[in-house]
Amino acid sequence: VFTLNGELMGSELSDLDRGTFRLRVNGTRGLRHVDVIRNGELHKRFTPDGPDFEAEWEETFDGPAHYRVTVCQADQEMAFSSPICSPHTAK
Repeated sequence: VFTLNGELMGSELSDLDRGTFRLRVNGTRGLRHVDVIRNGELHKRFTPDGPDFEAEWEETFDGPAHYRVTVCQADQEMAFSSPICSPHTAK
């Protein structure tokens, strides 16, 4: 599960200056890494122990951004989230 301010992946939120991301991964094998991709580039990489992982972090938005998550298990199986879009409107 991947959320921004409680909104699920695939959501588009409007006019955010800050937000709280929450991520929960339940793999079938140990996790090699969990990547957060922001605007097509690696933004964060987590290297959990075991098949389950949870994280929460705050972000400040200075412009439009889209985030997605890529999960790679130890057995090389992968999973991909839908994006969350966080448009920011200058005030």
